[in-house]
Amino acid sequence: MNYQDEQRKELNDKLYECIENISEANRYEKLINSTRQDCSRLEKQWQELKKILEKEERDVEKLGKMNFTNFLHTILNDKAEKLDKEKHEALTAKLKCDSVFSQLQECKITLNKLMEKYNLLGHAKEDYEVLLKKKRNFILAYMPNKWNDIEELIEKDKMISSQLKEINEAINAGNHTLTYINHAMDALQSAENWGT
Repeated sequence: MNYQDEQRKELNDKLYECIENISEANRYEKLINSTRQDCSRLEKQWQELKKILEKEERDVEKLGKMNFTNFLHTILNDKAEKLDKEKHEALTAKLKCDSVFSQLQECKITLNKLMEKYNLLGHAKEDYEVLLKKKRNFILAYMPNKWNDIEELIEKDKMISSQLKEINEAINAGNHTLTYINHAMDALQSAENWGT
């Protein structure tokens, strides 16, 4: 292998690595946006559930204090039943609130990990442009009539790589969603068990 072949192979290897990194960076960017939306949705849901929990805890506290409502339920002989019902509602609200809070924490951890990985790939586009100029100069110097064909092939390769990454991203998003569904099912099962 002569010097030109070695130089061409080295440039090609670096270009393919850059293409992979760009595609990976694009995939992480989409995942980051999606995960940010998930975190925002979970944050709102958690805030709403906290309000419900606080209301339920106040209801339990009211039945424990001496007031008109407590006196009325004592006379009607259903105070214990009403207190149990309020405690059950408070416990169910707490379980839901804790479950969503746990999901929110997991979502934030996932977001941080995605951003770390994305930041590692931050210079891929600039590196690619530099290498592409070097490759172009090499081709123009040694094979001037081949540049247009090569440029078309590079674009097709980038498109195929991007499509492949999107397919993998869809699979990962499905798995990510499945995890949240399993957490929700566990929380509902736990709430059902407490109810029983």
